[in-house]
Order: sequence, then structure tokens, then C-alpha cells
Amino acid sequence: MKILLTGGAGFIGSHVADRLLREGCALEIVDDLNDFYPPADKRKNLEEIRRSGAFTFHEADIRETERTAAIVAAARPDIIVHLAARAGVRPSLEQPLLYEQT
Repeated sequence: MKILLTGGAGFIGSHVADRLLREGCALEIVDDLNDFYPPADKRKNLEEIRRSGAFTFHEADIRETERTAAIVAAARPDIIVHLAARAGVRPSLEQPLLYEQT
């Protein structure tokens, strides 16, 4: 099964990605590596996921609809698992529209 996972470099997404690879799924990950948490931590998560198997990584912001559509069209996934989201309660109150977009 081919799965496209958004937010796959984050804490929850990286654990989901690891599990999907261990289950034998073909995986494409989309993540913008934003800096709410250190991007280096997210890159480390991606390195750890690679231990479970090969995957394709797209550094992209899902709010860029044309690029996201192109990624989905090229990947042709059976399933999309959408975990991409901005983190943090306080910032969501300060910038609600940004959080609504993800």
C-alpha cells in the first residue's frame, strides 16, 4: 500500500511513519520543517525513520496548494494520512488564521 503522510517529520508523524514502514508500506512524507520546534530535531526524526526503510521526502508547505497537488498527483497514494499542523496552543490564539490553514 502506498501512503502519503503529511507532518511526518514531527513527533507523532515520525512514529506513524516508522510504523508504516515496518508494516511494509511504500511511504512519501511531506513536511515543511517549520521552526516552531528545531528543524534539526525533525531532520533527526527523518534519519531515525530511515532505519525502518526507504521513503521519499518532500520538504513542502501543504498551504502551497499547487505544489501539494503536484506531489499528490505524482505519488498517486492509496491513502493520505494528514498529520501536518502547527504546534502550540498560545501561538494559535495569537495567529488563528495560520493555524486554521493547516
